[in-house]
Amino acid sequence: MDWLNLSGFQFDWLSFVLGALTGWLIEWLIDFFYWRRKRNRWEDTEAALRGELNTTQGMVGDLRLQIARDQDVARQLAATRTLLDARVTDVTQLQTAVENSNNQIVALEGQLDQSTAERELLADRHYAALAAVQAELDTLRTRLDQVTIEKQELEDEVADLKSRNMEMELSGATRAVELAALSQL
Repeated sequence: MDWLNLSGFQFDWLSFVLGALTGWLIEWLIDFFYWRRKRNRWEDTEAALRGELNTTQGMVGDLRLQIARDQDVARQLAATRTLLDARVTDVTQLQTAVENSNNQIVALEGQLDQSTAERELLADRHYAALAAVQAELDTLRTRLDQVTIEKQELEDEVADLKSRNMEMELSGATRAVELAALSQL
């Protein structure tokens, strides 16, 4: 114990207690003025970041719903396009049938003009054939009128869907700009 050289040292309890209290007071002041302020700033920053996170998660949810709606509209548009294509095919077939009927009518009228004598002999047969063709033509014209109306309705619906699509694209572009602005924050 010589190496400590405690022979001239006398332990003073008052100095020890005052030193401990002074150390404790200094530690408490450092904690109060430095660490607690820092912790409060951290808590404020954390609360702000959590608020931003909740807002961003809400926006992401809204965007996901919008994407789902847009996909539904796209599927509806594809189904409408398929229906429109089928109607266009029907109209084309009906137009071909009308043209064929018109060609038949022209051919029959030509035959009637060529032979007046034959017409008198075969008038009953030709009138019966002409009446049948006329009935078929009337039926085809009626069907053509119906198909033309359906075609116009489909074209109006396609135009309406295109305008909706443009509105959705504008809305999507606006949301993209908003997301870009939020991502820069």
